[in-house]
Amino acid sequence: MSVRGKQWATMGLSLFAGAAVLASSGCAKLGIGGGADISLPKPEHGVQLVVGPINVPAGQEVQQNWYVKAPNDKPLDIVKFEIKMSPGSHHFNIFRSNTEDIPDGTVENSFDALHWEAWDLVVDSQAQNFVWELPQGVAFRLEPHQQMNLQIHYVNASTQKTEGGVGKAILNMYEAQPGTVKEYLGGLFAQNREITLPPHAESTFSKTCKFPQDVNLAMTTGHFHSRGKTFVMYKKNLDGSRGPEIYRSENWDEPPMKTFADPIPFKKGEGIEYVTTYVNNTDRIIGFGPHVETDEHSNMFAFYYPALPGSKSIYCF
Repeated sequence: MSVRGKQWATMGLSLFAGAAVLASSGCAKLGIGGGADISLPKPEHGVQLVVGPINVPAGQEVQQNWYVKAPNDKPLDIVKFEIKMSPGSHHFNIFRSNTEDIPDGTVENSFDALHWEAWDLVVDSQAQNFVWELPQGVAFRLEPHQQMNLQIHYVNASTQKTEGGVGKAILNMYEAQPGTVKEYLGGLFAQNREITLPPHAESTFSKTCKFPQDVNLAMTTGHFHSRGKTFVMYKKNLDGSRGPEIYRSENWDEPPMKTFADPIPFKKGEGIEYVTTYVNNTDRIIGFGPHVETDEHSNMFAFYYPALPGSKSIYCF
């Protein structure tokens, strides 16, 4: 992974002395405690990962990749995700890799895109409190000591405020009962990088992402910044026609994470068309980019089963 244009800091091993992996609870902790006042009980069966505290100075936004190996000693089938973040969080995206090997405690300050072919999406959230129980019989497979990237983005400026200038996030992953898992979960991450918002105007863009095999859609969410007005997803039929609406959001900073009690079936070659509408009230053109204050996004996350071979993610850029 390139380090050009990035700032790296590796926390000393002494910072982990009070947060060793516990065989009984499967807990691994990054950071040195303190920070924003949030907490979650550790899963009795599963793992907990903690990111922070993160300093977010006034007028700034910070995005960091926190690298750690998963603490489980055996394969772990995850059937429930729980995420809690302190105020000011813009997103918390969790990735895993079968090829990367980065020292535990490495923290990377960067708004650069990941080396996508090396990483697969696990789960994401923009909500401060998010709980998702996967459909019955479906799980996410976490391999022993798998390389994880916990990507966190905090904003403490005009669009969002980080209370006390400190951010923190907690991820709980709960283990399945033995013998209950039939299918594994896969992720799709899409970006429409062609968006350009003219000044003092409303503009709309669309992008379609197709599934390379038959799948069932279990959860989806949209992501844009403060100029975003509506984020709508439609099922895209094999003949290219637009099917029914499956998702709608008018909330840019905490969009709905829509789960489907009855997952939506898609045939190979069908997909999701997502349409984003923006209002740019500034005097300048706003383009695609990672910064909440100055740029815009058009990102879609979707989670489906069965996963692709090797649980590889679908990337649609």
